[in-house]
Amino acid sequence: MKLVTLIGALVLSVAVVAAPQSRNDEDIEDLLPLAQSCDPTICTPPNCRCSSTTLDESIPHEQTPQLVMMTFDDAVTALNYEYIAEAFAGRRNPDNCPVAATFFVSHEYTDYSKVHSLWAQGHEIALHSITHTPSTEYWKSASVETMIAEFGDQRDMLAHFAAIDRDDIVGVRVPHLQLSGNNSFEAIRRFGGLYDCSWPTQNFVAPGMWPFTLDYTSTMDCPLGLCPTASIPGVWVMPMLDWIDTEGYMCAMVDTCPHLPADDVDETFEWMKENFLRIYNSNRAPFGVFLHSAWFLTRQSNYPAYKKFVDYMNSLDDVYLVSVSKAVEYTRNPRAVTGTSAVPPEIPLPEEEEVVPPQPQPQPQPQPQPQPQPDSAQESEQEVDDENSIEHEVEEEHDHEHDHDHEEHDHDHEEHEHSHEQEAEHEIPNIEPRRRFRRQSRPNQAFDQCQLTHENTCVPKLCQLTKVSTGEERWMTSCAPCPAVYPWLGNPLGLREVPQPEPEDK
Repeated sequence: MKLVTLIGALVLSVAVVAAPQSRNDEDIEDLLPLAQSCDPTICTPPNCRCSSTTLDESIPHEQTPQLVMMTFDDAVTALNYEYIAEAFAGRRNPDNCPVAATFFVSHEYTDYSKVHSLWAQGHEIALHSITHTPSTEYWKSASVETMIAEFGDQRDMLAHFAAIDRDDIVGVRVPHLQLSGNNSFEAIRRFGGLYDCSWPTQNFVAPGMWPFTLDYTSTMDCPLGLCPTASIPGVWVMPMLDWIDTEGYMCAMVDTCPHLPADDVDETFEWMKENFLRIYNSNRAPFGVFLHSAWFLTRQSNYPAYKKFVDYMNSLDDVYLVSVSKAVEYTRNPRAVTGTSAVPPEIPLPEEEEVVPPQPQPQPQPQPQPQPQPDSAQESEQEVDDENSIEHEVEEEHDHEHDHDHEEHDHDHEEHEHSHEQEAEHEIPNIEPRRRFRRQSRPNQAFDQCQLTHENTCVPKLCQLTKVSTGEERWMTSCAPCPAVYPWLGNPLGLREVPQPEPEDK
């Protein structure tokens, strides 16, 4: 009897934990708790969200912005960079922020100077592994340790060779969309990532599944790889809502749809538009246009149709072309979109804009070509009749007297005091360049601010290297000094000449 009781207790204890797949138990330091059913009154944004096709019952359909995520997988090269630059040049969202895409970058053959350029323009750089091993079984059975080596170490690799902020790299897409169950997401949690975008759904397309966290069990289907079963708090899932091809087959990525329309720009465009409207006219869950840029070369109509499709979506006043991380950001803090942009339309695009603060509102006294000015100068102008403001203005004149002696004056008809005011307006505050590109708040808009842009500071270096594990020659363009050897799994920065074994298929 005691033996039966003991066995029952052991069974019960096993039932309340959900370790990553048993074949990888030796790689897990501790067991993960089994995910329980999600209670939306307990699991609430911004840090927790149940899997659901409902965003927020207080936000009506017509006031829900349609977020569209344009993503590209694999290496960033000089060739596909040109396609992408042309497709997105000059485009803005309804809130007047530049559109943004997400690039799930794999290491081999990537030009890191182009990665830096994309990041500087405000696009998101995310993780797609170091090796991009072709075996689906490798990814399906990968341990937490393997996933950290492939993605956590790649985060360091991208930050170093592309000269971008490590904290900006928060997303993961597993090659071939082959999840390894709990291991995929536990690895993301351990190396400090935010979300995974490798999980397709065929059952929650229209209405579509909104992003959710893995604090609790998910109701979403899992057509590829292994579904997670554990509670992994704080890790977000961005569902990949399947497309439907012309024969009714479902596909997670545009370029994997087996039955496409005829090789005609208009027919391909109409097919893409049909997939978009399926979500847009439903619950407006984030819609993904997921593909590999090589798709642009497979048929003559693909790239022109893609640009026409982007034109169409960008013409709608409630559609935002955003990065995956921005879509997660909105889900964490959803709000109805009812207003128009609060940002002046004359603000230039990132590649054109000067490093200056935002344009101020016109002042009562007209000025020729008004420029941004320090707060003190604005107060002087608005309160010129105020005695304290006049005293403050005189102080400002003395503070900048030395600088003004070296500047040219084009407004001789202005009074002496006003000329000093005008010079103060033209001065650029000494602030960090990255912060100069921040946008002001947008009442009634989807986001509080635009995705940050940055100065392009990369000086490309062409490196001729040896891939130690195979002895092959590799060329790599880097923003950092050339490494000793070709960076690879186990040696992400290429710092030592130690043979690194190739990953073996299991």
